[in-house]
Amino acid sequence: MVGKWHLGESVGNQPTGFDYWSVLPGQGLYWDPNFIEPAGERVEPGYVTDIITDKSLDWIRSRNRDRPFFLMCHHKAPHRSWECDDKHKHLYKDPVRLPDTFTDDYKNRAKAAKIAKMRVAEDLTYQDLGLVQPDGGRRVGEPVLQELGSSERKVPVPGSIAELQPMRLIDKDDATVFTFKSHGELAEFKFQRYMQRYLRTIQSIDDNVGRMLDYLDSEPQLAENTIVVYTSDQGFFLGEHGWFDKRFMYEESFQMPFLIRYPEIIAGSVCDDIICNVDFAPTWLDYANLPAPSYMQGTSFRPLLQGRTPESWQQVAYHRYWMHNDIIHHAYAHYGIRNQRYKLIYWYNEPLDVKGARPGGREHKEWELFDCDKDPLELFNVYHEGEYQGVVRQMTTLLEKKMAEIGDEPVHPKAQWLLGLVFALRTSKCMSIRANGNLPPPAGEALAASVHSEMSVGALHRERAEELLNQMTWEEKVGQMGGIRRLLNTGPEIDEENYEYRQAEYQNGNIGFGAMLNWADDILPLTNAVRQRQINESRLHIPFITVTDSINSLYLSGGTIFPSNLAMAATFNIPLFREGVSALREEQLAIGVSWVLSPPLDIAWEPRYSRIGELFGEDSYLTGEFGHAYVQTMQDRDESGNIKVATTVKHFIYGDSRGGVNAASMYGGINHLYNDQLRPYLRALEADPAAVMVSYASVDLVPMSANKYLVRDILRQRLGFEGIVMSDAGAIAHLYTESRLADSYAEAALLALEAGLQMELSPQSPAVFPTLVAAAAKDSHVGQLINEAVLNILQLKFATGVFDNPLPDPAKVSETLRTPAHLEISRNVTRESIVLLQNDGILPTTPSKVALLGPFADIRNYGSYAPVNSSDSRYGNSLYQSLQAKLGTGNVNLVQGVDFIDTDTTNIATAVSAAKEAGLAIIVLGSLSVGTTDPLVTKRTDGEFFTHANMGFPGAQQQLLDAVLDASVPTILVLSGGQPFVLNNSTLRSNAILHSFLGGEFTGDALAEIIMGDVNPSGKLPISMPQDTSATPVFYDYLPSDDTGTADSILGFHSTYQFPLLSRSPPMPFGFGLSYTNFTISAPRARAGNSSVEVRVNITNVGPIAGKEVVQLYHRPNTTTGIEFPVKRLVRFEKVNLPAGEGREVRFVIPHKDLGYYVNGDLRVKRGAYSFWAGTSSRMEDLKGINVTVI
Repeated sequence: MVGKWHLGESVGNQPTGFDYWSVLPGQGLYWDPNFIEPAGERVEPGYVTDIITDKSLDWIRSRNRDRPFFLMCHHKAPHRSWECDDKHKHLYKDPVRLPDTFTDDYKNRAKAAKIAKMRVAEDLTYQDLGLVQPDGGRRVGEPVLQELGSSERKVPVPGSIAELQPMRLIDKDDATVFTFKSHGELAEFKFQRYMQRYLRTIQSIDDNVGRMLDYLDSEPQLAENTIVVYTSDQGFFLGEHGWFDKRFMYEESFQMPFLIRYPEIIAGSVCDDIICNVDFAPTWLDYANLPAPSYMQGTSFRPLLQGRTPESWQQVAYHRYWMHNDIIHHAYAHYGIRNQRYKLIYWYNEPLDVKGARPGGREHKEWELFDCDKDPLELFNVYHEGEYQGVVRQMTTLLEKKMAEIGDEPVHPKAQWLLGLVFALRTSKCMSIRANGNLPPPAGEALAASVHSEMSVGALHRERAEELLNQMTWEEKVGQMGGIRRLLNTGPEIDEENYEYRQAEYQNGNIGFGAMLNWADDILPLTNAVRQRQINESRLHIPFITVTDSINSLYLSGGTIFPSNLAMAATFNIPLFREGVSALREEQLAIGVSWVLSPPLDIAWEPRYSRIGELFGEDSYLTGEFGHAYVQTMQDRDESGNIKVATTVKHFIYGDSRGGVNAASMYGGINHLYNDQLRPYLRALEADPAAVMVSYASVDLVPMSANKYLVRDILRQRLGFEGIVMSDAGAIAHLYTESRLADSYAEAALLALEAGLQMELSPQSPAVFPTLVAAAAKDSHVGQLINEAVLNILQLKFATGVFDNPLPDPAKVSETLRTPAHLEISRNVTRESIVLLQNDGILPTTPSKVALLGPFADIRNYGSYAPVNSSDSRYGNSLYQSLQAKLGTGNVNLVQGVDFIDTDTTNIATAVSAAKEAGLAIIVLGSLSVGTTDPLVTKRTDGEFFTHANMGFPGAQQQLLDAVLDASVPTILVLSGGQPFVLNNSTLRSNAILHSFLGGEFTGDALAEIIMGDVNPSGKLPISMPQDTSATPVFYDYLPSDDTGTADSILGFHSTYQFPLLSRSPPMPFGFGLSYTNFTISAPRARAGNSSVEVRVNITNVGPIAGKEVVQLYHRPNTTTGIEFPVKRLVRFEKVNLPAGEGREVRFVIPHKDLGYYVNGDLRVKRGAYSFWAGTSSRMEDLKGINVTVI
């Protein structure tokens, strides 16, 4: 036994049973170490790894060659602090790629991950990094390792850039001085020093293992009769999750290196079975033909090495770390198991009187479950996710079985809690409904008698749905495939005629509210009565599920009005967007909504399309990120594992309609669909939305409601979507009445069902799916498709809890809707959504007087799906009211000047006079988007059904602007509407331009705050603003051939259009937006790895005030792709908030698959050169680039 012993140095702790031993005290020293031997302790000059190998080889050479031998050669390296042999100091000078998880924020994990003091950026010492430690006492930010009684100190992490810049770190060998411009640069410096010192230190192990093998190979017959094993006590973190060291059960520490050489083993073979370190000793004894003693844990894995896996071989590995909150690393106590796919960890966080642990036990005890197949980096704890509850129970059972097997005492709560949870899901909540409603038991409740221990919540839902389906008639089944879309009149009252008509057709799957301006408090008792009536009167007591649109608010009055999706996208702030969706979800739940018809994932390539305000813009990546966040947040799970509010991604596939006409056809082959229109769906489907709504459009001449290829073959088979596929309102009937694919409603229903549609959205008669009842009785194939559809619908009803909790509590409506927290979220989103498009320095300003002009100055333009009239003062201030509040009522002169759409210019002169008198004009122009009951509905020019043949300002609005500008009055132009507007040369004469989109109920306040400088604008355009209506499309990610031009040689310059001379390059492109401060972004630095590319940039606020900026990263392959690839494409973005004078590093990690593209439906990622550009908009002048080779 030679080398590291680490089991104590006293006589009673020294090695026993060895013929020879020479061990280090503790872990020993790297240079001139002491060795303890039977004769005493002595110093051995030299480097420790060489010395341990020398001693080992000396003993092998002097061994009794007539007897077998067993040698344990235990190296000190790579223990902290790392010191290499002098001959290796020149190695590993090239930078090492940062791990993908180096900047882990430890969200979605147990608290222990964040508490541990093993962070490369914070916890390495001067000695660890080979730096000169300053003289003197402890400095701020430089924690002493007080627990060790050591003078060794950690390298500080200054709190600000000002403290960082004078910092000097000095190499202890060559006195090189290191300085830093950012915290990110300091953190990477520490990582690179750590890796250099670590790799140089273990180089000696590599060399000396080679010496050992060379000797074995040199002696006749020794190598073929010697088993050589290289292993360790644990793995080691090399920057993964930002850590060094080990201890944790996370994968990099948990997985141990293990290599074995023996002639009886097939060369190069890999064994995937699970072995543990306790299996080592029984295996060595097995090879020595000695029995393992009864007290020894573990099992010989000799059969595995021979290529045989016993049927009884272990399926899990057990881990326990007991040194709770140890004095150096602060790692919390935990235990757990890992099988081939899942890892279950229990953080019991108690010392349990174990030596080396510190007092504790008050820390919150936590469970973690990782799906290591889907989440190999262990970033998402799915322990509380509903679909994993079966796995939780199975793994908990396996953990308890393993602990019993090895005699380890569990300290976690016993597994009965899960049985109680499952039983509650299937019995108690249903019973509470019977008590309230005096009803017979629902049919699905018969299942409550049996609880299957290995069943997940999802499986429970399916079993209940199958049991119920088997009891239903064809009429009842088809009835679930439709519903009462418009339940309410504007009374508020129930539309009894529509209700009775739908019931007669068995359309009793779902309900929708109808008239939006009904107040939620008034409506909930009515809808609860309808829902209770359905439970009472339907034969099997199957409840309705409430389905509504959810664009930027409830579909009833009384809730918070958030900005529209286009405005949300302008924030480029996904975390803030999630806050908004979470608040909206809670309000939906309060009024009984279990299913929303959002998010829309159409790509706004056609700027004339009337519903752009409902979309997330022109970029497919941005749309996919917002869509994914919406689905994931809205479908959060409750404590029972149920979906809170189900989502519907829509409109599959749409956004690039001919001429921008609503519901018009789309053209494009499979490459266009996969690389553009399908791209956001691929991302959103990762969050498992409950439903997909198909569009009205014909795609490649086939209406989507009958498009079997795109729905069944692509969406179902290729993309793997298993949820509900539904029609848009009345779209199935259109197969007969408009596109004429069918000769009757009955044939239209069959075409849609065969294509894969499972639910009909039908707001007006006639509904089409009821005709399937007759077809099901005649055709078993039709019956099978109906059963599949209804099973999906019933499962969703169980998954959203409407069987168990069908009726919301009216008392909770006022507690949940429009809370101060929700209103503050809406306000913050609006502040970040407004885009400053132009500013010659006029903003910010606090004028003594202002002329407020234009038809939008004193109204609320929130969108056609917002349940509020444009004059309703309960929902926020108009800009006029907000400016009055800031400047005083007598200092804001409101003169509308022109109408929304009328061409009358009579009052323009009055408006110009008011502007001259005030010395400053704020003109609010745009396109009106209001609901059908709004007093201004006849003036509406924006929203569903209002295609823009001209993208300029309607009516005489442009004339008003031109007249004020011609009068040389300083002018701030504010745009309002859910669309891009033409920014012609005349409009661009404005001193400043702001776009507020459909900004929600705080639009007026936020505009006033930005104009006055209380808020620094940070919005970015999610859609490009064209030069002229005819110069479209203008989306930034066009194909190179889309802008070749044809008259360059004649004109002497390039122009996309030659008459008139116009360019597809817009005045204000995607991603553009100004600030009141200035930012600089460095040229990107990139590093290509085996599976990803890392790009890093530094951003600095060089202006006078704090501000937020969006760092945008674009890319393009420089290799041949087999298809034409866009000129560039957004691949990552991050919004950063920086005080004046400060900067930070932004790091993007892009998996290779995100650089790929589809050819005939197959994803390709080609090796070769790629270009990356980082900057503040999609304009090339705002970007800096770098080329990277992906291998």
